[in-house]
Amino acid sequence: MERDDEDNVLIYADSILLIDPRNIQAYNIKFQILTWKKDYSGALELVKSLEKTDDDYYVAKFGIGILSEKLGDTVTAKEYYQKSLNLINREIESGNDDFNLWVDKTSLLTLLNKKDSANLILDSLINENPDFEEILLKFKMADRNELLDFY
Repeated sequence: MERDDEDNVLIYADSILLIDPRNIQAYNIKFQILTWKKDYSGALELVKSLEKTDDDYYVAKFGIGILSEKLGDTVTAKEYYQKSLNLINREIESGNDDFNLWVDKTSLLTLLNKKDSANLILDSLINENPDFEEILLKFKMADRNELLDFY
């Protein structure tokens, strides 16, 4: 993507967010470009603004954790990983059995240095979803740094 194209897409996403501050697609587009450009500070500011629109949106807290860690703030990162994990656990306890929710839970457990707990869940997911075994094994084998690179 050319620099002018990136800038035009960012302007477009900003325009959408002015009209609809809760438009997840616009946040996602802007987030992807900012992280691709390695503008982690800009991406962090964006995700914090998303968090303000919905304090129970675990993905925003997960993103704040990842970006904080990429910027060297491990204390804030761990705080937000735990907040995100708490929201995921609440969703699961309420009956939400979404596959991606469980995968995100395993990533958060790994980032919180609870790899054994993450692997137990991943083993269960592999048994229940053999079509996804290859990708789940990658999560199982990944360490914290590999997950940070992935996200």
